[in-house]
Amino acid sequence: MTASFSGFAAADLAFLTALAAQNDREWFLANRASYDAGLKPALADLITALNPLLEARGLPLRGDPKK
Repeated sequence: MTASFSGFAAADLAFLTALAAQNDREWFLANRASYDAGLKPALADLITALNPLLEARGLPLRGDPKK
């Protein structure tokens, strides 16, 4: 699987800022759609993009975007 990570969108960073200010389960559940639509796929792309770079450097690390 190949993915390209182009960075986080402004909305994803705003989500993380709001999460830091409202760090509780109720807030997250009420805003989960934003996480699922934006931040989660971006994080999966980042993990997928990092795997070959880590392997190329001989680092014994590998991420699974589904976990």
